[in-house]
Amino acid sequence: MSVDSFGINEEKALFVTHPKQVASVRARIHQHLLNSSTTPLKIHLTHALFQRFKSFEGMQGVQICFLYPASQLANKLGEVPPTCLSDDLMALW
Repeated sequence: MSVDSFGINEEKALFVTHPKQVASVRARIHQHLLNSSTTPLKIHLTHALFQRFKSFEGMQGVQICFLYPASQLANKLGEVPPTCLSDDLMALW
């Protein structure tokens, strides 16, 4: 599960963008965990919606990754961006 409030992740995944999706996606996660599938179920959501999925944190088979522009830019450039650039500014870039 990727928590991305900046819209920087471009991987193919299920994007949760509205609170009305929460119940069906939670059910899908439960089903996926019960089936012990080897194929990962990738889900992207914002920090605000993550609060509705927080109960999955720490469960066996669940990995949660928080994505921030600064860390993504550092991975691509191989060095840490200047501190004067906020995550909000980098996301606009």
